[in-house]
Amino acid sequence: MALYFLTDDPAALLEAFKAKINQRDKQGRIETWEEFGDNFGHTSTQWKDAAQAVPSVITLDKNPALKFHFEAVEGGKEFTAVAYAEYHGTLLQTFITHLSDEFKSARFIDRRNK
Repeated sequence: MALYFLTDDPAALLEAFKAKINQRDKQGRIETWEEFGDNFGHTSTQWKDAAQAVPSVITLDKNPALKFHFEAVEGGKEFTAVAYAEYHGTLLQTFITHLSDEFKSARFIDRRNK
């Protein structure tokens, strides 16, 4: 259950994501996500506190990548299948909209126990 962004410099991509979240200028700022320590949460009222996006720099098929997996928030809302889809889809949309020049491709891998 993860999104992978393949890029030459995954750490720089993560920093660019953080910078867009924290920039003062409203134009181009990412408002759908907020930082929680090293993780990221959805800002909308409907999805807030269901899960956190947890980033890590990894190698995927011999390529450097920025990985995000999602963990339920302890004591938060239920992390349902609909929330699962929303978090993954919204993060992918955010990266395509705001950071498309910063990564080569994106992959979604679903390894839930079914």
